[in-house]
Order: sequence, then C-alpha cells, then structure tokens
Amino acid sequence: MLAIARVKSPRYYIGTAQKQDEFDPTTKGEPPGRWLETAGAVFLGLAGRVKRSDFLSLTQDFSIGEKTLIHPAKEIRRVPGWD
Repeated sequence: MLAIARVKSPRYYIGTAQKQDEFDPTTKGEPPGRWLETAGAVFLGLAGRVKRSDFLSLTQDFSIGEKTLIHPAKEIRRVPGWD
C-alpha cells in the first residue's frame, strides 16, 4: 500500500541521510539524495547530490541562494513537501 503524507519536519529527512557522498552499507542512514534533472531543478541550478542547506532553504524558507521563490501571506498554510 502506498501512503502519501505532508512533510511536517524537513529536518527529519536531513537527520536520516548519511553525511558522506557515497552510500556506505555499513553506516546507519539513507543514501544521499540526488536532484532529478527536471526543468525546475535546472532553472534553480540544482544538480547532483542534494545539499542539506539547499534542501532546508527550499522546504523552510521557500528560497534557494539569494532567490526567494514565493512570498506567502501569513494566513496561508505552508506545506514544505509531500512524502
């Protein structure tokens, strides 16, 4: 069965990933994430391994580098992602 849920804490995903670039099966944690080469990722300059700082910026601040992607109103419910 497939379950889809709203991401509540982006830091949870950071904490479950391994810190090294290459997956080590003897080390606890998930393999490093990689950006898919979609038009959106290319536009934002995201390629290769997912950097923790980029992931947190996108999911918490809705920004990448110096570029703010959206300016949501305070009353809008922000959903950082779906898992």
